[in-house]
Amino acid sequence: MPHYPELTMVKFKKTRGAAGGDNSISDSVSELSHDESTVNSGVSSAFRSKFFRGGKNNGTSVSSNGNPARATSKMTAPPSPSPGIMAADRSVASVGTASTSASKSAKVDSHSDRMVKDAKSRFNIGIIYLKTGDYAKAQENLEHSLYCHIQLHGHDGRKYTNDALFAIAGVREKLGECYLANPAVMDKSLAMDHYEESRRLLGTVAAEDAPENIRAMLDRVEWKLKELSTLMPLRSKSNRSTSGRAIRKYQQEGNDKAKALLGLGGVGGVATAVAVDAGTTTVVSTQKGAGSFENQTRKFKRDLKNNIANLVELPIDAVQGIHQGIQQGIQQGILGIQDLTHGICPFNLGPERVAFLNEIAPTLLRKLEIKDRTYRLKTYHTCFVGSEAVDYMIENELASSRSEAVKIGRDLVTMGVIEHVLREHDFKDDFFFYHFKDPAIQKEFEVAISYVERNNHHTALNHLNSMREGGSLKNEYFRAQWVSCMMQVADSALSGAKISLATDAYEAACSVLKEYDDTGPDLKLALRGCIKGHKLIAIQLESMMDYASAIEHRTRVYKLCVDDKIVAACCQLLKIAHLHAADENYAKGAAVLADAIRRLSHGARHLDLEALPTERVNLLCQCQQMRAVCLSKTRKWTEASEQYGELLPLLAKAKGSESRDYNSALIQKAALSVTLKNFQMAHNEVTKYLNFAKYESTDSGPLIVDESDHILALDTCAATYLKIGNINKAIHIFEKKLAFVTTHCDNDEMRSDTMHKLGCLLAYKKQLEAALPLLNEALDVRRCLYDEKSTSVLESMWAVAATTQILGDTDRALREYSVLLDKMDKSDDDFPVSLVLIHNSAGKLFSEKGKVDKATHCFRQALLAAETQEMKVEISLNLANALSANGDEEKAMELYERILKTKSTKQTTLFFLALFNKSHLLIKLGEVAEAKEILHKIIETSSPLADNVKVSGYVTLGNLAISEGKQNEALKYFENSLDAVDDDNVESLVWVKKHIGLTYLVTGRFDKAIDSLQDALEALAAKEGISIDMSKVDVWNLMSRVYKLKGDLSQAKNFAKLALQSSKALLGETNPHTLRHVSNLQLLLLEEAECLRPSECKPIIDAAKFELEDALESFVALDDPWTYRVDIASMKTNLAFIALWQGKPKKARKLLRQIKEIELSPDHSLLPQISLIQERVEELEKKKRK
Repeated sequence: MPHYPELTMVKFKKTRGAAGGDNSISDSVSELSHDESTVNSGVSSAFRSKFFRGGKNNGTSVSSNGNPARATSKMTAPPSPSPGIMAADRSVASVGTASTSASKSAKVDSHSDRMVKDAKSRFNIGIIYLKTGDYAKAQENLEHSLYCHIQLHGHDGRKYTNDALFAIAGVREKLGECYLANPAVMDKSLAMDHYEESRRLLGTVAAEDAPENIRAMLDRVEWKLKELSTLMPLRSKSNRSTSGRAIRKYQQEGNDKAKALLGLGGVGGVATAVAVDAGTTTVVSTQKGAGSFENQTRKFKRDLKNNIANLVELPIDAVQGIHQGIQQGIQQGILGIQDLTHGICPFNLGPERVAFLNEIAPTLLRKLEIKDRTYRLKTYHTCFVGSEAVDYMIENELASSRSEAVKIGRDLVTMGVIEHVLREHDFKDDFFFYHFKDPAIQKEFEVAISYVERNNHHTALNHLNSMREGGSLKNEYFRAQWVSCMMQVADSALSGAKISLATDAYEAACSVLKEYDDTGPDLKLALRGCIKGHKLIAIQLESMMDYASAIEHRTRVYKLCVDDKIVAACCQLLKIAHLHAADENYAKGAAVLADAIRRLSHGARHLDLEALPTERVNLLCQCQQMRAVCLSKTRKWTEASEQYGELLPLLAKAKGSESRDYNSALIQKAALSVTLKNFQMAHNEVTKYLNFAKYESTDSGPLIVDESDHILALDTCAATYLKIGNINKAIHIFEKKLAFVTTHCDNDEMRSDTMHKLGCLLAYKKQLEAALPLLNEALDVRRCLYDEKSTSVLESMWAVAATTQILGDTDRALREYSVLLDKMDKSDDDFPVSLVLIHNSAGKLFSEKGKVDKATHCFRQALLAAETQEMKVEISLNLANALSANGDEEKAMELYERILKTKSTKQTTLFFLALFNKSHLLIKLGEVAEAKEILHKIIETSSPLADNVKVSGYVTLGNLAISEGKQNEALKYFENSLDAVDDDNVESLVWVKKHIGLTYLVTGRFDKAIDSLQDALEALAAKEGISIDMSKVDVWNLMSRVYKLKGDLSQAKNFAKLALQSSKALLGETNPHTLRHVSNLQLLLLEEAECLRPSECKPIIDAAKFELEDALESFVALDDPWTYRVDIASMKTNLAFIALWQGKPKKARKLLRQIKEIELSPDHSLLPQISLIQERVEELEKKKRK
């Protein structure tokens, strides 16, 4: 697109005679106005100076009638054209003016500043008028603003700065809005033209390069165009081209008033004056036979000079619009072709035609197939075929016919854009070769670079990509220029942190160079840029956890490196595998690493490390180790173990068997061996590490491997010891692990897990006192770390409950089991702890506590969840015992019979237990003979599985003998039970000794009873534990009873006190067992008080009363009156006796009524005492009445 020099706005000052003689009238044109302004002389000089830029002594005035008058004045010289615009090199001073070059430069700068201010102020004024609805004034001001912008920046939108482009597009948008909103304008074609031109300007910048507000502007313009398209549906293509020509008048001429006032087209004005004077139109022709264009120009100048004098005689109205153009033409000397481009366009094409050709030329350059062509054995470089160009213009509606397309081609030849390869033909619709002249091609690259300089990298990239079409890249010179320009775009974008765009640019350069087998330095630079760009993008995506996209870019880097940089390529494969692992796609990671291992191992046989570089060996080790991890994650244990097997010799040779990497891989392989149940191999591998690491002294020395690997080694070692049955060694390893974790790792999760496992092992080895503190601490820590429903917490709760149950702390165990059962009822998910074990253990505990209903419920739930036959039989036996205790003898007997008939239980421990429990049920039902028969069958069996049951059978037969008064026979049974007891089974031994002592107690042989109980205490003294201490409490209680019956109340009190103190320490003061011991001690005190005088016994009785009442309140607070009904009845009976002793029959009778409300069995031992209390109450009441 041609450029036009900037035109100055000149003030004309002419004088002519006036009626007043001395009065002069001046014609002053404002730089800030489109039209002439006539102002009354009364307006202040300050206002005139501000608005018209006139000085106080400029000698201007306005006549009273408002008509301008001619006055003599000096004419200012026009400034030089702006940079980049062709203009005359020399400046000619104005008529009557002798200016220096310094003053001229100052005037040029001042003129540009005024033009910028004028463009801004006119735009703002136009916006105000537009908002107020004064569309005519809005149009004038906006057109003036547009004109100023074009004079400042030229007409080629591709060379605009971003600020200029957006400003001009904004003015176009507001002009379109003005025409659209103006009701006086019926045809909205101009509105559409302005909107389309605004869209075209905004579209020259890629959306990625445009600010957010520019995108919003483009959206508004698009919306307005859609609105206009609905208002103008019948607008034809021919009309569009007409309006297109109309729009260009603002680019080249401005509106009429702007032209008249600002002197647009100086020489054109002169030409118009010549035409007016001559009565004809001067035409400069370029047809054949008319002579050269230079000759026509010289002729035109000569004619112009000859006719200038005629202009003076024209009326003022005729010369108003061309006066300044004459002045400018004279100043420039009308020299050279370039000076004439404003008035008459070169090549006689007209400004609109030139603009159209300048727009279509780059399109043809980019779209036509430009390549080297051969004709008659001669090659013509970088050319296209004329007929193909015609075809393209027809297909893309650049021309309506082939003749019109030929005309366009000939005009391009005339402008010097294209030419015949031999310069022998004009443009023709035939198989002729034409090429673009180098300046035209270079101009396209300059446009791309200009976009880069304005940081419009996306626009530059799009522009260069559009130049690839048409086969132009086949020319080596063009391709080199294109690649160089693309690399500049990429480098600039990369330095500006536009990584994605830079990578695209590098990729484009690479693809072109590879397509044409160009292996020069440019390809290496482009490849390097591609690799760097993809790596940077991958790093960004990895930080955003977009692993899939990061893998794509890493894969591209791998493909770029794989041909000649095998180590770098395999590094990318390793990173890709890590990304797959981060995305939990371990199978793909393993597959990628297999490829990397294959490539890295290529050329090396039998791990010949000398044949491989060091960096390749290290990378190979990393790939093999990562692949083993991925295979482990996919549960391909065997393949993972084999991979570690390949890795270990490689690490041993590369880094040594004492290195960190070697020992870490050795530990991982040992852990896999445990998973594969190859425990001996795992033990050997992990022991090799532990012996070398000297894990016994790791508290003071540094570790060879990471802490996590060392802990894994300890766990693996403990697991191997457990599998081979060495529990003590496993406990030792876990103790070392706990010490290591406590010292080196601030990890409560790992510490609680270690304490839990160690506690479970100690409990398994019957070291319950050592296990319980660890299990309690593990439970407390896990409750702080996890939710109450977590697996870890529930496992710890179950372990604590089971341990405390074995230790005899039934209350604590009952609380933990109750919590577990409650969580099980509320949980819909799979429970982490075995439901069968929990229900079965809880049922046993409830049975011991006398809560038979709850025990029955737990056993039924356990039976429903049981899977194995053995477990079902065991639970059925427990359920039968609970039903028997609950009074449901019939169902209990059915279960016993079913168990005894089960084939899988024949002659097993469960079979003999079922027989024994059936005998107890028969005794309860009164069928003693049948029960004895079963018991004798048990004790006479030779099966070792019945040994434990034999002891119970002998004891039961002894108790039956005692009930029948056969004490000697009972003692024989008890002696036989002692022979059946295992020497290590202290609890069973004590149990038999207690029965022997009771037998001697019944027979009155108190010394024998004491000796038997003393033997039990001696057996218990050798053991420790809560259960042992509880057995001691029971023996002490029996000793108290024996000494009481013997009459030694002092010794009885001593043993009762021992039992009470131990019970309080073990179970607490409110435990039912402790409360019973309180009651026993108080009865002994009351019995002792009966032998004292009333004054001495009163304090003892009062204290006993207080203790008994306190114990009674504790029993009531347990909120289980049925379970503890006998205890409550016994205490109320003792309190009734105290009331009688105190002479309070009313209180005694009240207690008696409460006792009678408690349900007791007909043969209960309390019934005779209750009858005695009733008799004494009646006697005391009779005495009171008398």
